[in-house]
Amino acid sequence: MTKKKDVDAVVSSAIALFGRIDILMNNAGILIHSPVLEMKEEDWDRIFAVNVKGSFLFAQAVGRQMVKQKGGRIINMSSCSAKKATPNEAAYCATKAAILGLNRVLALELGPHGINVNAICPGAIEQEWIEKTALKRLGSPEDQARVAVFLASELSAHVTGEALVVSAGEMMSQ
Repeated sequence: MTKKKDVDAVVSSAIALFGRIDILMNNAGILIHSPVLEMKEEDWDRIFAVNVKGSFLFAQAVGRQMVKQKGGRIINMSSCSAKKATPNEAAYCATKAAILGLNRVLALELGPHGINVNAICPGAIEQEWIEKTALKRLGSPEDQARVAVFLASELSAHVTGEALVVSAGEMMSQ
């Protein structure tokens, strides 16, 4: 997902098979834990390539098809880490914040073509974070999937450019 020719081939194959693309879920992402002062440049570049460049390339290729169709939904997976710093995750936090910036620009540029663009910001999944959530539980893949289904459906027809935090209230903790 980091090479334009590969992304274009995947999108072309999907259009050939289905005739159209109605929903794009940009969900690929990687995380390499490292303190800022010790992070290798190649790790930084790899995280940005997968997390940001891949989302950009797919949004661009699918967005062109959706413009032709006069509609569609793009859902970008970000993270609470876009809004709340986590030690040893500088590149990850930076990429997830970049996704939110890309999300807003895509919403502005593609909105006039009937395309809704939104992001999901999942919260923690590690056991030690339970006490930092208002609901005192961790999120599950199903929690995120329900929000994705909402954003992919007509129920969200008037929602675009948003980043929905799905974190059991984790963002409220100090």
